[in-house]
Amino acid sequence: MQRLLALSLACTACTALQAPRPARTTRLQLAAESEECIALGLETLNEVYAQWGVCVEESTAIKVGGLLFSPQDPRTYGTETVDGIILTRSPGLGIELLEVANNNEGVGIVVVDGTVAGSSAADSALQKGDVIAFVGQPGGPFESVEAKTWDDTVDALGRVEGDQVELVVKRLVKRPVVDVTVKHPNGEQPDQVLRLFAGENLRRAMLTRRVALNDPLARRFDDNDV
Repeated sequence: MQRLLALSLACTACTALQAPRPARTTRLQLAAESEECIALGLETLNEVYAQWGVCVEESTAIKVGGLLFSPQDPRTYGTETVDGIILTRSPGLGIELLEVANNNEGVGIVVVDGTVAGSSAADSALQKGDVIAFVGQPGGPFESVEAKTWDDTVDALGRVEGDQVELVVKRLVKRPVVDVTVKHPNGEQPDQVLRLFAGENLRRAMLTRRVALNDPLARRFDDNDV
């Protein structure tokens, strides 16, 4: 069950912003995505926002891990961070928030589904489909709401003191692709066209697509039948 909220009330307490609690049936499953961030298989109830997911990143000596918004298909989509979005409470923040996933264990995906005409949100850099990562007073300090539920996100917005709220959001961006034409010497084989995603290693892409290379190192891939 999805929940939609237009934050159009000029108040600092979030009690007036609560919506009725619907039944939630989505469950949490683990699915491997990468070595750095393990994806949580949250069921997204809205096809429009189905590309959003949540992953768990381990803490290291140089960074703090935790739950992060991530694309379901990291080969096709990436994320960019947009900060400095400052909204005013009067006549209202004007954000329409939609909860599209919730595992009943405190993890969720809440997206910006739209803005209210005439509000500061409507004039801001917010876009439909953005997810809110941090909220706070202009310039900070900030509170993380990444992968939080609808309730927790609204509560965090209500805790920000003052008439202005600064948001840091994440946005899905489609990774560019490039077509590479492989030509063989003396026309020994027909030309091959490889479609590569941004950042993909060319040599590995050729090997995994079984392009014959005059390279002794290629055997290590061929041996694994890759």
